[in-house]
Amino acid sequence: MKDSYEIGNPFAVPDLWQKSSLISDEQIAETTSKRKLGTFGLDLRSDSEHDQPLVAFAPFPSNIAPLDFWAEYELEAFKSLDLDKNTAPFTYGPLEDLTSNASLSVSSSHDTTETSESALEDLWSPNVVLNDNLDQSELRTWENFYTKSFKEPPNAYLSEGGPRVFDAALHLGAAPHVEKSNQHRSTLALPSEIVILDLYHLAIGRNTSFFRYVKEENSFRSQVEGLKISGYSPESFRSLVEDFIGYGNKQRKLHFFIESTMESSKSYPTLVALASVLSSINILLQKDLGEKSTCVPSVLHLQQTFREPGELLVCISEIITRVQHSQSDEELVSRLFSFVQAHEFTALQPLVFQIFKLASRPWLESVEIWLGLGLGNISSLNFVRPNFIQTAEYASGPEQKKDSVEFQLVTELIPSYLSNEDAEVIFESGQSLRLLHAHQPEHPLTSSNNVLSEMVPGLEWQYSLQDIERVQDQANNYEMSILEALKQFDSTGKVCKLEVALPEETYGSIKVAGTFSEQNATAAISPSVAAIEEPLLDLFPQSSSSLLAAVSSVLDGSTASVNETSLCTPPVSLIHSLSFSSTLATQSRLLSRGTLRLLFKNHSLRSHLRLLHRYPLFADGPFLTRLSHALFDPSLPSSARQKGHHRSGLSGLKLGARDNWPPASSELRLALIGILAESYFSYGTSSPTHQELPGGLSFAIRTDMNEEELDKCMDPDGVQALDFLKLQYRAPKPLDAVITEACLDKYDRVSRMLLRGARMLFVTKQLMGDPSTRRPLARGTRFTGAETVVQKFKIEASHLVTTVLSYFSDSIREIWQVFERELDEVESRLDNYEAGVSVGGIHRLRALHEEVLDRMLQTCLLRKRQVQVMALLEEIWSLILAFAKVLRQRPERWEDEVRELYEKWRKKVRVFTTVCRGLNERTGGRSKGLFAKEEGRIDRLEVGLDMNGYYMRSNAAKEITSL
Repeated sequence: MKDSYEIGNPFAVPDLWQKSSLISDEQIAETTSKRKLGTFGLDLRSDSEHDQPLVAFAPFPSNIAPLDFWAEYELEAFKSLDLDKNTAPFTYGPLEDLTSNASLSVSSSHDTTETSESALEDLWSPNVVLNDNLDQSELRTWENFYTKSFKEPPNAYLSEGGPRVFDAALHLGAAPHVEKSNQHRSTLALPSEIVILDLYHLAIGRNTSFFRYVKEENSFRSQVEGLKISGYSPESFRSLVEDFIGYGNKQRKLHFFIESTMESSKSYPTLVALASVLSSINILLQKDLGEKSTCVPSVLHLQQTFREPGELLVCISEIITRVQHSQSDEELVSRLFSFVQAHEFTALQPLVFQIFKLASRPWLESVEIWLGLGLGNISSLNFVRPNFIQTAEYASGPEQKKDSVEFQLVTELIPSYLSNEDAEVIFESGQSLRLLHAHQPEHPLTSSNNVLSEMVPGLEWQYSLQDIERVQDQANNYEMSILEALKQFDSTGKVCKLEVALPEETYGSIKVAGTFSEQNATAAISPSVAAIEEPLLDLFPQSSSSLLAAVSSVLDGSTASVNETSLCTPPVSLIHSLSFSSTLATQSRLLSRGTLRLLFKNHSLRSHLRLLHRYPLFADGPFLTRLSHALFDPSLPSSARQKGHHRSGLSGLKLGARDNWPPASSELRLALIGILAESYFSYGTSSPTHQELPGGLSFAIRTDMNEEELDKCMDPDGVQALDFLKLQYRAPKPLDAVITEACLDKYDRVSRMLLRGARMLFVTKQLMGDPSTRRPLARGTRFTGAETVVQKFKIEASHLVTTVLSYFSDSIREIWQVFERELDEVESRLDNYEAGVSVGGIHRLRALHEEVLDRMLQTCLLRKRQVQVMALLEEIWSLILAFAKVLRQRPERWEDEVRELYEKWRKKVRVFTTVCRGLNERTGGRSKGLFAKEEGRIDRLEVGLDMNGYYMRSNAAKEITSL
């Protein structure tokens, strides 16, 4: 060995083959005697007499020849050796030098070489390596590796015995409980390949060899009793089948919902949209299952394959169950929105939101058309609207023809996620749009040919803060562009045409051809022709991709967000306001500006309001004076017909100085003719013969009075003697949007009360100037008892009537001044074209007008809760009229009647003063809205009536009795 080191052998290791001290010579001899070949004692040849071990490390393919060199390769060198006789037992130590063995001779023939090379090639061929036939392979363990005679003990675990052992054990356990006739059927176990295919078709809703759909039960049923699969207990397989039957039932439910919705004539738009979305999801689901079903080796793998699709089917089934009884678009959208809220913090939230987004699109389109955000065909404005906006048709005329259509907001049909305030904004904006289109169709907001319509932002549900900010920026740009167009339109009356930059990826590019040469025109037209030949662009690519991404995320079992921005999503309860508030507010401001400018500038709204203030509210002094003389002055000639007397010049009704009442219509017309016209045109230069009063203002007779009211009008000495007379006014369009019928009714109520007050004022003045009760007294003399009562009654009556009417007129004037200041503010904002400036809108102006009139009714004691107070005041006025009648007629014992009337009158005034004090305490500081900072005015009336407590003194009754 020393010499070998010297020649430089790189593989020489000192003491490499030295025997281990732990191995005895007997063990080495025993191991060597049992093997025939192998440096390490491995017998790689197949041994059929040995039992196949249960636990093995790796199978060895049976079609690969064992490493039997002397049999397979016919090597002459190995065939010449007698390994059993001549080879010594294996011992540890250095190997012999095989090159010096003279007996070793290698014969290489051509045939032998070819055979060995082909064997080596076959050994590593793909057919040999990838062969799956392992039935004849022998499994090795460490035990029989060391000891050939080792036999594996029986395994105690049933799961290690394979499916057949498990089936046999189940059969033995169930045999005593199974009848003989059914024993064979209970042991029937189908191959897994057949059952896997049947379960797959069952899960996608198809009839199979073993399962059929029963329409009466709306469920699949097994057609084979005792169906089972090898390796599964009946209970586990039954549970598995029930899961797949559930999948199949949900598929059938989905198919029925889609088909019934598409075929029914009663389906509404959002229901059809929902069915379309679910149909698209089902197509994606079927495609995904078809791809995954190509490699399903076991039933467990099939169950795992349907785990995510099963969750998707459960979600779709819940949606169908929730919306199947909906009756309108709003109800369906509300139920879908509540479903989205229920899945807000789940992995299905992106998918559920996409379903809700696409299904609610028809409802959003109807809102867009109602608001003018999706004009399209402008003639469809009155026909396309949300369901919570209904029409109310009114008829007029003898033939009861429908001459107007009005809209009303039905709060019961408002979607749950939409607040009443937002619904009112939508309702009022749509009404403003239709009013603007009816009276100014060339307006930029209503012109269908306007290029600005391409900039109109639509309504769409946004799920990320980035998209919400983008919508807000789009709304701001739209508002600024429209304001520029409105500024030019208001000054010139023409619609401007602005250049609009549209995103090419959505709408393509727009090119305008001007005056070009032939070559330039051809160069400009050629790209357009090429663009026409290209396929149509998808107008909603984002919606389709978002739905596809959401479905794919669910089917892949991924809980990640659909896109990167979904981590920054607002709460579902705020999505509506964040998605639509900017667009709704912008469109509302623009429409409000257009309609108010139409009313103020084009139709002179303020002149009509001033007209109502001057005449129905009696703010015009000359008009009130002439009317009072025409109705009450006894010195004017009577307007009644008299034989042989020709009526000419001024005449009056002489109320209070006649016994026959009411007057004839011709008498009334003659007495009141020209009063309104002369008073109105006296402030201008126009001739009353060539123009009519605005709104057809005129005197008229009420036709809506009941029998009780007519009976009261028959008494010329009653307070209600002139209630049949009214000032008639009809607001022209479009001013009727602000001056409504309800407002005109309130004007009429105030006017009727003021007309009664004008009569009382005339009567008290007439009493104070009556010469029969104004005789001078000599020095040292006093009035008699009756004369004293008359004088006190006249003075106190005049004081009360003057105080009450002054309170009414002053309050009405102050309230109207507040209204005028608000109108001035609105007009000043109309001239400001900055973005974000709100002018209020028609609805706010109408509400302001109604608030002013309600305040007047409250001040004049005409509200419904003040009926008893007004009735008390009417009784006081009736006593004054009765007192005037007694003085005019002077019947017998008139002094006693005067004392009795005065005593009643004092009591009524005392009660009225007490009531006014109570009203002041009750209503003080409770005003809201425009008059929230205004203090109650009823205290003025209380102080004016009884400043020094005259009527509240305890000895007032004694003073009356002593007179």
